Amino acid sequence: MIASEVTEEPPVYLRIFEKPNRHNHRMNAADPEPPNDNQVLIFDTETTTDTNQELRFGIAREYALGHLCRTIVFTGLLTEAERRTVSRWAELHRAELLTVEHFVSEVFLPLAYDMRAVVVGFNLPFDLARIAADWGPKDRIGRKEAWTLWPVPRSHPQAAYIPKIRVQRVDSTKGFIHFTGTKGRFRRYRGAFVDLRTFVHVLTGEKKTLGTSGTAIGCTLRKSEVDFDGAVTPRFLDYCLNDVALTAELYGRCLDRYREFGLTVHPSQLYSPASLAKAALDARGIVPPTLLAHFAGRIMAAFYAGKVECRVVGREVKDVAVLDFTSQFPSLYCLLGAERFLTAERIRTRESTADIRAWLDSLTLEDLLRPGTWADPRMWTLCEVEAAGEILPIRSTYSGKASQPATIGWNHVTTEPGLTLPYLVPDLIAAKLLSGTAPRIVRATTFTPIGRQNVRPLALLGVEVGPGDDLVRALSEARIREKSDKREGWEGRAQGLKIVSNSLAYGITVEVNRKRKAGSSTVYGLGGDPFEVEDTETEEPGEVYFPLLGATLTAGSHLLLAMADKVVESLGGEGVYCDTDSVFVTPSRIAPEVARQFDSLNPYSRPVPFLKDETEAKAPLEEYPKGSPDIRPRFFGLSCKRYCLFVRDKAGRPHVFRTGKEKGASDHGLGSFEAPGDRKAFVAMVWEAIIEEGPRAGDRFAGIPATSPFALSSPQLSRRVRKLGLIRPFTFMTARLLEPSPDPDADRSELVPFVSTKDLAARVALMELPRQRSWGSVVEAFARHRDRKCTLDSGGRMVRRHVTVREDRIAGLGKEANRIEVARVLGVGPAGARARVLVPWAERILALPLSWAAEHGIDKRNFARLKKRLRKGKVARGYHSGLLSRVQALLREV
Repeated sequence: MIASEVTEEPPVYLRIFEKPNRHNHRMNAADPEPPNDNQVLIFDTETTTDTNQELRFGIAREYALGHLCRTIVFTGLLTEAERRTVSRWAELHRAELLTVEHFVSEVFLPLAYDMRAVVVGFNLPFDLARIAADWGPKDRIGRKEAWTLWPVPRSHPQAAYIPKIRVQRVDSTKGFIHFTGTKGRFRRYRGAFVDLRTFVHVLTGEKKTLGTSGTAIGCTLRKSEVDFDGAVTPRFLDYCLNDVALTAELYGRCLDRYREFGLTVHPSQLYSPASLAKAALDARGIVPPTLLAHFAGRIMAAFYAGKVECRVVGREVKDVAVLDFTSQFPSLYCLLGAERFLTAERIRTRESTADIRAWLDSLTLEDLLRPGTWADPRMWTLCEVEAAGEILPIRSTYSGKASQPATIGWNHVTTEPGLTLPYLVPDLIAAKLLSGTAPRIVRATTFTPIGRQNVRPLALLGVEVGPGDDLVRALSEARIREKSDKREGWEGRAQGLKIVSNSLAYGITVEVNRKRKAGSSTVYGLGGDPFEVEDTETEEPGEVYFPLLGATLTAGSHLLLAMADKVVESLGGEGVYCDTDSVFVTPSRIAPEVARQFDSLNPYSRPVPFLKDETEAKAPLEEYPKGSPDIRPRFFGLSCKRYCLFVRDKAGRPHVFRTGKEKGASDHGLGSFEAPGDRKAFVAMVWEAIIEEGPRAGDRFAGIPATSPFALSSPQLSRRVRKLGLIRPFTFMTARLLEPSPDPDADRSELVPFVSTKDLAARVALMELPRQRSWGSVVEAFARHRDRKCTLDSGGRMVRRHVTVREDRIAGLGKEANRIEVARVLGVGPAGARARVLVPWAERILALPLSWAAEHGIDKRNFARLKKRLRKGKVARGYHSGLLSRVQALLREV
């Protein structure tokens, strides 16, 4: 790749470590009341199909010691005729018949709260909201991210003495559900709510519906494909009962699979696949060693996510092969010896500048193809460097506009005199391979593990891991055996081993949680002295925060891709695309030799390819059209994450792959839009049209409305649905996407009552509404999209930018927004992260006279109270927190 001759000075962002100055002191949970797993309540609800989706009826089943005790039908909005139908059905099925109010007071609360039963459902927040008598935002949570559900009306004289349910939805698969405290009654029990959508995601790592979950987990029952939206009939009731029975079977099978992990965390406390890895570390008694805040900050500044580059854009590339590194992060964990760092009692640092300079100068590609080089302790070194045009990762908007979301690019980087940037050694080795020279190391600090914690043995999914064993290596080798031996049930065990080993080797050690609460924090990582910030949000490190591991392994993944580029180049080939752990090469005939050169790095006891050919997983041979002249797939890319593999049929038309184990056509950039019919087939059709016609392909899809699924998951979104009436939390709606407007404040979408993708008449009617965006507009914009982090030559090949980094253009960056999907659809807040710069807010505000407040429409008394809090060093809370944000915004405009 060549470099642009134009030098740019865009804003540059460094990840930071934000240490809260005041921790949230929670109740000691050493001996909380445990759930009563002998009692289980499973229920499902059916609702009206109008805007409000109010309860029509629901069916619940109570299980004791695994046996069905009783079935309850509870009713909401029904006609008299429907009530008689439900009554006859209940009598026939020996089910109790209750109103929803009596169900809540006589069944739900006595079981879920008094008897500590486990409450189970699929998409449980939706069902809980259907049986709630009242609801509202949790005011004390910043920006009103959580809902409070009242089992009885707030006007009820005993409402304060009855526990409420708090629900905070984080994303489509994860949420926190618990009972609140009650007036005059102290109790540690907060409930046990198991949303099977979350539980299945934890166990499989995939997002699934109730029907696909049942199939994936091996349930004998199947979800009915018939939807009911008319009068309540016996068949409608049978449909709901089948859903409840399937939910019960699915819960039982999920429990059986989870027990094989041998972990003790209750299913109600599992929120993502990473929860399993955290539980495994806890079971081993491992607490990652603590780093000095200064080092944690600079390591986070040197942390860059997976490398993604589309190097040939807008034209097809014939004859490609897809190569993929085997379990890349677990393999790097083993190669680099990460276990000794994670289990160390402490981490020692030493100044190693001269040593690292000499070592880096001596390294060759041949050295890097030897495992001993990766095991060298010098790989765990943080360097401060001065760059002079070497290819390094930086995080920038690349547009010059600080308001744009930042992205990561690998460009020719030059630092202004006196400025250094932090990088881990593997990134510097990669820079040397790609650039020919490495940047100048000003200062290097090598980390060394000292001692070993008292690690406990663990049995996980049938794998015995001793105190001295490498946990990730043991799990990875067990997965290799499972895939080779293929004993009964091997798919589930192999998937579980993959989930735990991948999470252990990467994500959990760099986890940062954004808290919607006011507070002050100390920021580390921007170089120089740390500084304090005060905001309406704070960030807290995750449970097993240890950025040295996550950042070093990520840098190692960049080095592997750089090595693959050099090997491909040496064989006369070209890498046309790469993404974290994979590289697409042409011509395909060189792929076996490229893979063979990496065999020496296999860290496992079994002979598995370290770099394997995954072409057929994305482009199955059986899907080639009859008479196709192609024997290997072609590649077509638009930008990072946006590509497809295809072949041409005998008439020369493109056929994009849609049946492989892995995606042959990327859905990135299209995923937030609902597709008519089979999604894979529709996305493949979009790509086939773009290959043939480019942006003009949008004309083929002009009559299809662009919509997105939406649920009222957060109270902060309530203002967008007010015109639709009083809407219950988690109600499903449709966001109809609007044509882009030159007004930056114009809405991106309008929320309307739920419209099924199967309701063709309703979707045709959407196209008649003002500003309704079509799939034609979406496809045209998709086809025109290009990466900002690079430019292109006349042949569509990537040209790396040349970036000069200046100190006054650097800002610290916190955690990316948790609600990126919602932001894309509704435009709610920035989809990027929160920039941190050194601004002495307290000093600036204290220097302002009261007259300044009056000039800007701020009450002088409240402004004086804010200054009084700041003068005393107190955190602005409640109303003053919002006032502080307003004052900061006004000062930024000056």
